[in-house]
Amino acid sequence: MGAKEGLGNRHRFYAKAWTVTSPTTGEGVIAAMEKLKEAFEKAYKFPLTEIINLPDNLVPLYPERGEDNYFFYSQIAEENQFPTYRAQGEIESFLELAPQGYFQVGFWGHGVNSYAFYYARVDNWSKIFFRLPYGGVYMDNEIEGEQGRKFLTNYFQFEERIMGKAKVITAVDSMGEGYYRVSVSENKEIEVKESIYHDGDFNRHFKEII
Repeated sequence: MGAKEGLGNRHRFYAKAWTVTSPTTGEGVIAAMEKLKEAFEKAYKFPLTEIINLPDNLVPLYPERGEDNYFFYSQIAEENQFPTYRAQGEIESFLELAPQGYFQVGFWGHGVNSYAFYYARVDNWSKIFFRLPYGGVYMDNEIEGEQGRKFLTNYFQFEERIMGKAKVITAVDSMGEGYYRVSVSENKEIEVKESIYHDGDFNRHFKEII
């Protein structure tokens, strides 16, 4: 299921105008980030910063809540009026519009079961969007935590292995839907049009370049 062939055909993708407020600093924001780190380690049994480099000056999604924030995004989104990307229907918009330097991380959800851990980034080498199930009332969060730990660990190990081999990588895994494209050269790229969340076997899917 490609980003446009599967995900893109199911929804109309657009940059939804989520309210983005001014960045805040101070003890409340620092404490909120510590709470996010604690929540991540509780869910996945290892430190967030062990695998994810957190940029400086991340903005809390809900500054008015002080310490009660579990979702952060980069100031470039604030400065350029880009939204946070939190819905399945916004993935294509993220891939097409999110600028270099965009970053978001944290837990967010709505309703009773649409809850997830988010990790997204854009740099000169990659566009990554992960929305991994966790925190819903009807989810088995112990199982999802173990599955998410395996997936995240395997993915970042995979990234390290293909650095220097891959020119560009796109990776999307969102609540059971997925799309991956790794460009090795102008004439060669590898696509995986499915989620790798459950098997976590990046070596099998990308054995041609590992």
